[in-house]
Amino acid sequence: MNKKKRNSANVVFNIEKAEGSIIGTQHSATIENSYNLDYLKELINQNAVEDKKELNELIDMLKAITENNIPVQKGTLSRFSNSLSKHSWLSEPIAHSLINWLTGK
Repeated sequence: MNKKKRNSANVVFNIEKAEGSIIGTQHSATIENSYNLDYLKELINQNAVEDKKELNELIDMLKAITENNIPVQKGTLSRFSNSLSKHSWLSEPIAHSLINWLTGK
């Protein structure tokens, strides 16, 4: 009778500060620390059930602003505030992308 030998290792994660950490049992990981606007459109198309059209318009507007160095006035993006509040997961990548553009990265 052949019995399969099980490797039943217990894995315990004690986490005090997780900032900048990769947590898991993998041997390597890739971290995407930059967002471009085309990638954000992919995220929208994959994750946004509602407001896809409006969020894609937002990305198109941001792309036009960043690629053509169009001056932005206060309130320019206010019409997108409802969609962004419903899809808060998108705010951080947009902010990250705009900060990179503003700092020339």
